[in-house]
Amino acid sequence: PAAIADRGIPFMFCSGYGRLGIPDTWLDRRCVAKPFSAEQLSEALSELTSGLTTAAALARYSALLHLTSACSASASPTAAPLAV
Repeated sequence: PAAIADRGIPFMFCSGYGRLGIPDTWLDRRCVAKPFSAEQLSEALSELTSGLTTAAALARYSALLHLTSACSASASPTAAPLAV
C-alpha cells in the first residue's frame, strides 16, 4: 500500500477481518468487509473515485468492477489493498 499511496493512487481494503485486518498506518482508508455484494463494492469504489474525472481513472474503475466476483469469492480473510 505504501507504494500505491506514494503515487497518489486512491485505494481501499477488502478484508475478511474488517478493520482488524488493516495495519494501523492505513486505518484512515476505506475497508469493505468480506463477504460483500457487488453493490457494496460498487458503492465503495464510487466513493473512492468520486473526485476522479479523467478517462484513465474511469477505465481503471471499470476494470476493477470486473474483479467484484473474484474479490467477494476469495477464501482469504486477510486485508488486501484494492487500488483504483
